[in-house]
Amino acid sequence: MKNNILQESGLITVTFGSTTLPETLMIGYERVRVRPHIPRPLKCRNCLKFGHPTKFCRSPKTCSNCSAEAHTTEDTECDKPKFCINCKYDINNQFNHSPLDKTCPAFIKQKEITTIKTLQKVDHKTATRIYNMRHIHQSTPYSKITSTNQPTTTVSEAQKTASTQAPTSTSTNRQLRSYTDIMDHQPTTSSKRTVIEEMETEISSDSTTTLPKKKMTESDHGSKSGHGVSYSITTDTRIIKTALLPAHSSIFTAEVAAIYAACDYAVLQKKRFVICSDSLSSLQSIANISNQSFYTTRIRDILNSRQSYIKLLWIPGDTNITGNDTADAAAKEAHLFPHLYENNYNYKDTQLFIKQKFKKQFASLWENTSDHYKLINPNKLSLKNYNIKANDINRQDLIKFSRLRLGHSKLTHEHIINKQAAPQCERCNTSITIKHILLECPLFLSERNKFLPSNPSELLTPNTPNIIASMNFLKAIKLYHVI
Repeated sequence: MKNNILQESGLITVTFGSTTLPETLMIGYERVRVRPHIPRPLKCRNCLKFGHPTKFCRSPKTCSNCSAEAHTTEDTECDKPKFCINCKYDINNQFNHSPLDKTCPAFIKQKEITTIKTLQKVDHKTATRIYNMRHIHQSTPYSKITSTNQPTTTVSEAQKTASTQAPTSTSTNRQLRSYTDIMDHQPTTSSKRTVIEEMETEISSDSTTTLPKKKMTESDHGSKSGHGVSYSITTDTRIIKTALLPAHSSIFTAEVAAIYAACDYAVLQKKRFVICSDSLSSLQSIANISNQSFYTTRIRDILNSRQSYIKLLWIPGDTNITGNDTADAAAKEAHLFPHLYENNYNYKDTQLFIKQKFKKQFASLWENTSDHYKLINPNKLSLKNYNIKANDINRQDLIKFSRLRLGHSKLTHEHIINKQAAPQCERCNTSITIKHILLECPLFLSERNKFLPSNPSELLTPNTPNIIASMNFLKAIKLYHVI
């Protein structure tokens, strides 16, 4: 309020000594909403690039119009076409604007990354990964990618070619080319330097694909032990990453996770990479568009958005290629170090793990169950495993038959609920059980010979004749209504 006129007070920045912000704040007699302060992206005023402050910049001063070295004074203006230094690698060629333009795609991207860092409380690397996942399809339309990157060699053709050349191990003779221009290559020697030279010759001969200043990143096929499944990513000179996945993970998951981690590393480095892997099955799953698992879809997204910068290359395993052996050794040694387990996002591994857990628990329960049920059901089958026609058997008979199979009935177990003594057979002077009624008691010998089959052990096998015979037997001995 100023001169009896209500005026907008603007924004107020308040710092709280807490990790969470309150929704509202009382200022005087008014409750105002609180929202997090999102700072501007860190940008150098010298070179006009993002990511570092001006005082630490070692680059020459850049023109704010054409992004060349500063060539103007206070009295002159740049007359060259506008060019943004931050957008010069944009695949959509959106760089004809000033690097100070607020509509610059790079500036908008950095603003969103800063917003992600602030709201989700993550570091810059994680925020960049989240941003890339959000905007992975906005760079180039899917139809354009698939129309311009037709596979020159299909997987089936590669398998036929490999089978005609040498009928040996399929993992070292098949070739692959994916819809994202995954390079097919089958080296004829075991020298890694020759592999690289042949690969460079093949790439340079392709007029649509050039990879200057390439780096070799090799992802190992994975190694499994009792502690878990490990993988490694190496270059010619160093180990980039080793990681452990949970023990229930498969070797295939480790192979694909290694390729995904290598792609993620290549994206953050903003350089051109060739990622080598000796896992043909992993490359085939990436090339298969119908495979919509977590790792394969994200690898395809990265390849689509960075198709000119990242290539995948299959190399044969167990052929003494130096880099591949280095990655293999690093993956095996990962079990010796105190790694934290990485999350396994392959739902098939989790499904298989849960099923195996249930099977083990069921086997334990089976061993501890009564002898009666194990005797009549040695194959661990349920009624669902049998085809019983509903028109032949009524529901009441099915209930009675299920109780006979379980060994639990009103006659044999009602005393537990009523807290009474167990019923005794007057003829045999023993406890009354389902087994005693069906197989042992001499009182029912004539009815047993009349209605029940000759082999009593198969009496409770769930099929229509056994159910009818059992129900007729219970009705004949007048115990049908107490079962």
